[in-house]
Amino acid sequence: MDDKNKYEMYTASKLTEFRKSISQMGTTVANGNVFLDPTKGRREPKLDIETIIKTPHNDKNSWRIYSRIFYGDSLYRRMLKYLSTMLYNHYMITPLVNDKKPNKKKLLNDYNAVLRTLDEDMNVETFTSRVLLDLLIEGEAFYYLEEYKKGASVYFKPIKLPADYCRIIGTAGTPAINIYAVDLTFIDTMMADLLAKNILTREEILKQYPKDLRNAYLQFKKKTGNQWYIVPVTNGMAFTTEDGKPPFGYLVKTLARIDKFEELRDDYIATNLTKLLVQIIDIDKEGNPEIDLELAAEFHKNLRSIAEKKNNVDALTTLAKEVNVLTLGETGDASKNYDFLQTYYDQFFDDAGISAELFNSTTAGTLEYAEIKDEAFMADLRKQIENWFNYFLNTICNKKVSKNTKFVFSYLETSYKNREKMIDSYLKGAQYGFSKLAPQIAMGVRQRFIESLVYFENDVLDLDTKLVPLQ
Repeated sequence: MDDKNKYEMYTASKLTEFRKSISQMGTTVANGNVFLDPTKGRREPKLDIETIIKTPHNDKNSWRIYSRIFYGDSLYRRMLKYLSTMLYNHYMITPLVNDKKPNKKKLLNDYNAVLRTLDEDMNVETFTSRVLLDLLIEGEAFYYLEEYKKGASVYFKPIKLPADYCRIIGTAGTPAINIYAVDLTFIDTMMADLLAKNILTREEILKQYPKDLRNAYLQFKKKTGNQWYIVPVTNGMAFTTEDGKPPFGYLVKTLARIDKFEELRDDYIATNLTKLLVQIIDIDKEGNPEIDLELAAEFHKNLRSIAEKKNNVDALTTLAKEVNVLTLGETGDASKNYDFLQTYYDQFFDDAGISAELFNSTTAGTLEYAEIKDEAFMADLRKQIENWFNYFLNTICNKKVSKNTKFVFSYLETSYKNREKMIDSYLKGAQYGFSKLAPQIAMGVRQRFIESLVYFENDVLDLDTKLVPLQ
């Protein structure tokens, strides 16, 4: 193998690690506990309850950091994963046909090209879930849409940028999509990390960035360009919550209390379970022991050997007349004294607006309302992604992927809770002449393959004649 091929293989293997690293910037902890923050540099946040409680509500960076850290907490992670994956994100596209009858061949070519781009380049369903999780953890999500060609075909690749280094600066279009700028020093941070690990050379690292982003960085380093690069609207993908903060970030206060009081509870329980064997040596009227102290020491040694065979038992020898067993904790039902911790678990779900019954269900009466509310919350958050995909199809893809036709992109309102009901609804609609695509998409068949599936079943396997439905 010549040196050129060896170099290409080396670069390809390292590129995979590089792409993974850059896609995780902004959500990953560096050195275990230090986060990237362009306004304050690298810093290690203090996570004591007092610091969290005193954090101003408008301190977006701090709440984002807290949310990232507590995403490692099983309770917080479980809740965010539940919300980000509850919608199936099934989608369909519909061509916009005007009064003039379109050319059927051109329409089908555009239709198939657009579906290929959405399925393969954008991987819409997975991408949407990832963006929704980003928004729940960080409050904002930023991607750079890289466009490249293979032959005459145009392809796209969304590359995640670190949220700590990006700022939304405006909107454009109707419906509005976000415009953002990126702090180019994030490349320095990434480069320093990769160079220290000897993963890639400086030149190899720069080649992995989109051309426009790379050129802007080089101009900035030459002091002929700005530190903040305004990403062109055709390359920028920016999504945000209402205020740019993690919508459930304030729950970390409750989680911090739970962490603190669980430690106190464990100590409290251990204390209540500890027993003390008390061996008492008789004394005379003058207060002197009635046995030799060396013999008393031997008695204590024997008592100690008994105590060591049992957990949470200790021994004490003193001057008096009896042997007693003492409990160091409180009398009665001590468990009631730490039931207060359950209040914090209840408060966590109350503050989140999510029913604890979803995770530890005991009744079914109130669950349906809670699920509908959660679906509505996530569908509203997802609406901006739907708006962006409509902009993507009719502006970015126009004349590149779709040569003659404009399309409308829309998500189906299917979730893993309501799927059966929605399929039934779409089937009833099809019986009255509405979309025949929606029921199949809701059942998990990609729109791109429905026609092929029908052809294969009916014309190849002859299932339409072999499997006759009951009349």
